[in-house]
Amino acid sequence: DYAQKKRMVHDYNNQIHCIQGLLRQNKYREAEEYADKLTEILIDGREVIDVNNTVLNVVLNQKYRLAKSKDIALYFQVNDLSGLWMKEQDVVILLSNLLDNAIRASEECEEEHTIYFTMRLIDGTLSLDIQNTYQGPVTIVDNELRTTKREDGRHGYGIKNVQHVVANYGGTFRLSLERRLFGIHITIPRKI
Repeated sequence: DYAQKKRMVHDYNNQIHCIQGLLRQNKYREAEEYADKLTEILIDGREVIDVNNTVLNVVLNQKYRLAKSKDIALYFQVNDLSGLWMKEQDVVILLSNLLDNAIRASEECEEEHTIYFTMRLIDGTLSLDIQNTYQGPVTIVDNELRTTKREDGRHGYGIKNVQHVVANYGGTFRLSLERRLFGIHITIPRKI
C-alpha cells in the first residue's frame, strides 16, 4: 500500500508539473485539454453553479456534471462564497471527497438517486451539509461511519482527510442518518 501511494503521489506531481509547464508557456488551450483528459470529464463550457469563487465553481460544476451523467439528482443550496478564507487545497479536499462519496453511495441505490448539498457563509461561519440516498446497512458509532464494505486499503481515507481539514480549522463534524439519507454536517468558524 505504501509503495502504491508513493507511485500515485509521484504520478500526480508529474501531471501537475506538466500542466504548470504548459501554463508557463502560455499554452492555455493545451493545459485545459490535458486536464480534461486526466479527469475524463467532458466540460461543456456552461457553469450551472456560480458562488463567486473560482475554485468552488470548478469543483461544484465538475461534480454536478458527474452526478448528472450518472442520473443522480443533485440539489444545491448555496450563497455568495467570495469571502471564503480557507486554503484552496483544503476546500478541494472537502468538496471532492464529500461529493465523490455521496455520488458513489447514491449511484448504488436501487431506487432513488439523490443528493442535497448546502454550503453557506453566514456571519463569518461556513456551514456545509451534504445528504445522500444510500443502499444497505450503515451504522454510526461515536460519530464514525461503520459499513459492511470490504476493506481494500483505500476505504475511509476521504472522510479522514475531511475530518482532518475540519479539525485544522477548529470546526465541527457530525454524521447523521435520517429518512434513508446519510448526512455529513460541518461548521467552520472563521478564526480572527
